[in-house]
Amino acid sequence: MFQSSRLENIALPNSVVKIGRAALALCKSLQTVTIGSSTEGIENYAFMNCTSLEKITLLATTPPVYVPVGWGMQVFDGIDLNKCKLHVPTESIDAYCESSFWNGFRIYDPSIIPEEKLVTIELDGAGTLSTTSEDTMFRLTQLKIKGDINGTDICYLNKVVSSPKGKLILLDLSEANIVEGGSSYYTSYSGTEYFVKPNVIGDYMFYGSKAETIILPDNIISIGDYAFFSSYISSVKIPDTVENIGWAAFQNCKKITEVSVGANVSVIEGFAFLNCSSLKSVKLPEGLLSIGDYAFSECALENITIPKTVCVLGKTAFRWNPLLEIVVPNSIAKIDDEVFDRCKSLSSVTIGNAVESIGKHAFWYCI
Repeated sequence: MFQSSRLENIALPNSVVKIGRAALALCKSLQTVTIGSSTEGIENYAFMNCTSLEKITLLATTPPVYVPVGWGMQVFDGIDLNKCKLHVPTESIDAYCESSFWNGFRIYDPSIIPEEKLVTIELDGAGTLSTTSEDTMFRLTQLKIKGDINGTDICYLNKVVSSPKGKLILLDLSEANIVEGGSSYYTSYSGTEYFVKPNVIGDYMFYGSKAETIILPDNIISIGDYAFFSSYISSVKIPDTVENIGWAAFQNCKKITEVSVGANVSVIEGFAFLNCSSLKSVKLPEGLLSIGDYAFSECALENITIPKTVCVLGKTAFRWNPLLEIVVPNSIAKIDDEVFDRCKSLSSVTIGNAVESIGKHAFWYCI
């Protein structure tokens, strides 16, 4: 109905029961939408690529549901769900938080005013973060934690950071110390429980986190598998104390734009930064030995300096990047399969004198 219009604001009346397929799709100037109290369903593509949308106000006490029409469910594709605020009736917040259709947004209770300044919580001991109430935590947009934190604290922190009710954008753990003890901080779908190891960002520790900035503790030695998988983090500085970046640690972090890898990292495991589609800048340290399979595949890198110490460059490591130039150092003996596949912007390649073999499709579609 209003597809591709220049609307900036729209209020749909209470008489609207259903929002049709692509009704407001491609309204790229649209900033606010109010959906009336009688709306029960929303069809495919209804708000697709409304890229400026900042606020949706829903008056219905029962969350509207997705109504499939034909193929595709991309109702909110192109909308930054972490930036777009969802305002709902106070009595219905839990219902919207439990709805898989709506819980990707940050859900706001209009009666609660977020705390915009940095708040510092200094803990008396590990396991005490929960003495700060959920109501207080859900108001915070910027939080710094000082002192020892264990599994119980991280479990509570993740509840705040990942909840649709949470507002936390910045989490500063630079003066926190991760210690053993407490409850498990994550339970997988198969029932596997994960417990804290000292000075380690563990497997799945911030999986799906909505915080855009997380400042890591200064003394961590390792970042585990899937530690930040599909999180909203936009940049990361990995401390010099870290030695290893785990499998798929930052995979699907589509907002991340820059990464600085600490001086003592020797291994970047496979899939570590796969599909970080906004990642344009990576600084790798001299001393790095191994870059795993798919480690930086499907990113937005135009330039990369491969350290002269790297001896393993995994399969498909830099596939599908807009790289302009590549220098393969003399430390590498094999360029593996599909390493630079579909790097279509390549104009210059320098191959080191130690290279003995080049794998299948290593430079495929580099035209």
